[in-house]
Amino acid sequence: MSSTKLNKGLAILGIFLMILGTGFFSWYEFWGGREALHYGNVVVLSEEAIEGKIINKEDLVYLSIDKQLIREDTIVNPDDVIGKSAKHYIAPYQKLHANYFDKADLVLGKGEYITPIPMDWILTVPDTLRRGDEIIIYSATYESELNKPQVVASSNNSSTNQDKKNSTTDTNGGPILPVGKSDEWVELFSTTVAYVKDSANQEVITTSTTDRLNGSASISKVELVATTDEIKKIEEQIKNGGKLIIMYGNKE
Repeated sequence: MSSTKLNKGLAILGIFLMILGTGFFSWYEFWGGREALHYGNVVVLSEEAIEGKIINKEDLVYLSIDKQLIREDTIVNPDDVIGKSAKHYIAPYQKLHANYFDKADLVLGKGEYITPIPMDWILTVPDTLRRGDEIIIYSATYESELNKPQVVASSNNSSTNQDKKNSTTDTNGGPILPVGKSDEWVELFSTTVAYVKDSANQEVITTSTTDRLNGSASISKVELVATTDEIKKIEEQIKNGGKLIIMYGNKE
C-alpha cells in the first residue's frame, strides 16, 4: 500500500471517528443518552395511599431516578403492585418496595373491619401465628392465676410444623387445660388474621424458610378481620369473665 493510500485511509478514519464522537456527544447530552446510561424507571404512586387502599393501574406512574438508588426489591414492574393493598400510608412519588403491600386476599369484604384484640383479652395464641392465617376463636373461663395472656410455645423436638401449630403448651412447657368441664369452651367464629405485630408495632414475620417458629419478634398485638356482630360476640364474652383462645382453623 502506497503512502498516499495510507494517508487517505487515515483521513477517512479520522473523519469517521470525529462524526461518531460528535454523534455520541449529541446523543448523550441532548437525545437521552445520559438518562439511559445513569437512570432507570421505577414505579411510584401519583397520589398518596392510606392503609388498606387497593392499588389500581391508574394510581401508578413511572419515575426516572439514579440507577444506584434502585435496590433489588424496588418495584419497577407495575404488575407487582396492581391489585394489592397498602400496608401503611405511602407518600406520592416515593420509591415503592414489596413489603409496603399486602396480598389481595386480605382485602376486606362488605361489612368487615380490621379490629385489634387487646392482649389482656387473650389467654393463648400460637407464637407461629402470621398474617393471613385462618383461625378459630374460642372463649373459656379459667382460674384467676391462669387468667392472663400467654403465647403458645411449641416444643423443640423433631415434630412437624403442623404439630407445633396445634400445640397447647404454655410458655413454661406445661399443658394449658380448662378448669371445670369441657363445655366451658365456647366457639365464637372463624376468621382471618389481618396483622400480627410486636411491641414496636412492626409486623411479626417468619425469618426462616424451613421453620415457622423463627419469627422476627414476639407477638404483642393481634388484629383480626371481623364484622360488627363478631366483635360484639367477643365483647360479650369478655364482659362475662371469659378469655379468648386463638387456634388454627379453616373457614370451610
